[in-house]
Amino acid sequence: MMFQNTEMLNEAKKAKLQLKLYWLLPIIIIYFFAFFMMPQMILGTIFNQFPVSDTVAELSNLFINIITIMVGIFICTKIERRSLASMGFTKEGIGKRYLVGLVMGALMLLTLVGGGVLLNAVKIESGTISPVIMLYFLAFIIQGMSEEVALRGFFMVSASNRIPIPAAIIISSLVFAVPHYYFSGGELLYSINTLLGGILLSTYILKTGHIWGASGFHTGLNFFGRCIFGAVGSSGSLFTVESNLPGKELIGGNDYGISSGLIFTALNVVFILALFFFVNKAKNETPIPVFSKQ
Repeated sequence: MMFQNTEMLNEAKKAKLQLKLYWLLPIIIIYFFAFFMMPQMILGTIFNQFPVSDTVAELSNLFINIITIMVGIFICTKIERRSLASMGFTKEGIGKRYLVGLVMGALMLLTLVGGGVLLNAVKIESGTISPVIMLYFLAFIIQGMSEEVALRGFFMVSASNRIPIPAAIIISSLVFAVPHYYFSGGELLYSINTLLGGILLSTYILKTGHIWGASGFHTGLNFFGRCIFGAVGSSGSLFTVESNLPGKELIGGNDYGISSGLIFTALNVVFILALFFFVNKAKNETPIPVFSKQ
């Protein structure tokens, strides 16, 4: 299997500062804690002192992820001194590429819910759409982009300058999955699915050479999973999806939601394989073996 020697990877090779992995890994962990988790923790403290509605709190925690984007871009362009193109911020077809990713993310979520219903592994009921749904959409655009900038555009691409591409994919995906494992209270299958999701998004970026599609995919998956097919107990979703059905917990997910079931595992694998075998290779790009160092 090959990845493409895209403009993104070529630009990344021009970085003035190329850190070894043993420096890069703690930097990404500190960056993720300081500029992704800490702002949300600070907001939580403020909201404990000055209570607001759940909607305001949730939207605030999503919008504040713009800090992650800004700091990630600053590190790449001002400290590593590489271009925006090396992060996947290409100029061509931004809207189309983002829309394709958005549709793919929505399709994955729809397939996940539909598969669960067909297998009698989840139940779906009508809910109530949020009156501020467009604010949620904008917030999930920022949230989806923030994780792509931090974990793929910054960390994975920087790591690929020093280690083989598969290692860069796996390590960046583990950085994505380990916090999910911790904050989910040790939900193993959910965390494995998160790991596969990181591999999927990494593959998307490396196969296409841009960050737009993966960001759209991330937004589509999260937005539809929150505002269209929300879990039971969440307010402001068009439908509610109940998992953890007796005897179907492994297939459709446990009380942590449909993303903790084997249906989601299978979909991640299918989408990864589809990206590998059906995404067209650009004519002006050269295939590079996945185990070569950049």
